[in-house]
Amino acid sequence: MRSGHALGDEDREPWLRAVAAAAADTVETPVVACSALKRSYRDILRAGTPAVFLHLDVPVDVVRSRVRGRGGHFFSESLVASQFETLEPLGPDEDGVTLDATRSLPELLDTARSYLEGRR
Repeated sequence: MRSGHALGDEDREPWLRAVAAAAADTVETPVVACSALKRSYRDILRAGTPAVFLHLDVPVDVVRSRVRGRGGHFFSESLVASQFETLEPLGPDEDGVTLDATRSLPELLDTARSYLEGRR
């Protein structure tokens, strides 16, 4: 990605398996933040431990603008399109919620917190 090339499934799989293993080995309830863009990626993550997904929904133009505004970050604006091409939104049978990521961070966190607390 640093060189401007999108990751493929074969690139992501070992990393996702390592994240899933670390989450499964956690004594406390694990929290993982990552771009689990495809259902197959989410399947890997939930294989070792129950998982709830918070899908951040945001228009591609907003993401491009946000990436453009990051100084010195390795993820370039040229990779945004590949992320959206790979993206598979949560299925109706997947445990999770889609959140409007154009909202302010406090609003987004409140919505996520309310959703998660409602599941208890």
